[in-house]
Amino acid sequence: MKDDLKATIVVVGTEILKGIIQDTNSHWLSKQLTKIGINVRRIVAVPDDPMEISDVMKQSLKLGDIVIVTGGLGFTDDDITLSSVANSLDLGLELNSEAMDMIRRRIGGRDIGRFIKAAYIPRGGKPLYNRVGISPGIYLSLDKKHIFILPGVPAEMKAIYKDYVEPMLQRLAGRYVKTIIVLTNHVIEAEVNEKINLLRQKYPSIYFKTHAEKPVRLSITIEGKSVVEVMEKINLIKNELRKLISIKEIYLEE
Repeated sequence: MKDDLKATIVVVGTEILKGIIQDTNSHWLSKQLTKIGINVRRIVAVPDDPMEISDVMKQSLKLGDIVIVTGGLGFTDDDITLSSVANSLDLGLELNSEAMDMIRRRIGGRDIGRFIKAAYIPRGGKPLYNRVGISPGIYLSLDKKHIFILPGVPAEMKAIYKDYVEPMLQRLAGRYVKTIIVLTNHVIEAEVNEKINLLRQKYPSIYFKTHAEKPVRLSITIEGKSVVEVMEKINLIKNELRKLISIKEIYLEE
């Protein structure tokens, strides 16, 4: 277990930067990573440009322990993520037999020549089976850094994340995180925010966020080294909150 693992999410796609497609992957990933105690430090979107992808990879690896890249794993000329990442790490691409087998499982009797591009992965990478689409995801471990390259199609990205990435990162992080939602009887956000400032100062490791809704909603993210520890902290915070604000309902976020 390593304390305070830091992650960067890199979203690749010119179509995202031009507003043609809305990025939902980074929002979903940041939520999933937070749930397992990983600190997302940066979300970056870059175009389908080798230099841009290479630069952001180098910066991201300096910033933290984990980089998750989504997008650009298809079979067209502008799908350049794998080659760009490989070049940025001085690894190069190699035809991976395990990746080829995974692709064959997904395409049935179709000609693999149309899809062979996805079997060329950064040297030393491990392919991750894509049970929804065709292109495998990729995992790389380099100088104690963890790099995951996932498809940009949300359903494919989510499947690979849940099947492979999350279990691996859960073991690495060894953290348990829960978020509680507090529906208050207050209508002025500033009033609630001022009252819970006392708790922010008292519990700096707990994240408190007020939402400008009527009534005011409050989300609180709590982490610990065990489920028991997290639940004890939740009960403690509930009791403290009831002394400070008027509460309608408190529940655990799914």
